[in-house]
Amino acid sequence: MGLIRAFIAVIITIFVVFTIFSHYGNLDYLRPVFNEASDLLTPETPEGNISFTLTSDTYKEILFDAKKINLSFDPTYMTLVTKGGKVTGTHNVDIREYSGDIIVNENSVKINGTFKKITITDFGISFESDTVEIEANFSILTIERAKLQRLSMEKINGNLQLRGLDINITNQDVNITAIEGDFVFSEGLRVDGNASEIAIPEAEILIK
Repeated sequence: MGLIRAFIAVIITIFVVFTIFSHYGNLDYLRPVFNEASDLLTPETPEGNISFTLTSDTYKEILFDAKKINLSFDPTYMTLVTKGGKVTGTHNVDIREYSGDIIVNENSVKINGTFKKITITDFGISFESDTVEIEANFSILTIERAKLQRLSMEKINGNLQLRGLDINITNQDVNITAIEGDFVFSEGLRVDGNASEIAIPEAEILIK
């Protein structure tokens, strides 16, 4: 329907232009008409439509305000407390539909919120719909479809892939706005997702 509307608008515009030009010979005051037709033919780019992959050798503290997301981690040690019990040790954890705070910093994570289901995958033990507090060190942590209003990373080494570009990052800052994506933390960080703006100031790169 959008293309049909645009086509009709262009045909009407051409007809009006030739009709008025044949009488007056001046098109200056028709610029608003041209602009409207141009807008109809130009597709809009929605916010958060920059698809990207970022890898970094390091990261500093990142705070997520999670809303019904899934996450999992392989702890080197953890303490997990719910009303249903307490678990300590190095047992792999899978959490479904978690809402609350997630603080990640240098291979450690703190979690405080609510969940639909937690599974201790090593044993097949699960807890249903409760509150949870976790403190853990991990070898790998995956957070799915998480949102961040802004991610600012300082002096990182890594790589940024987007729109067919492959950009190497060497000791540079990276700022990303309005992210939604998958975050994988280990010795470094990998993010696969979408954003509304990506900037590498020192390289004078700004992508919107």
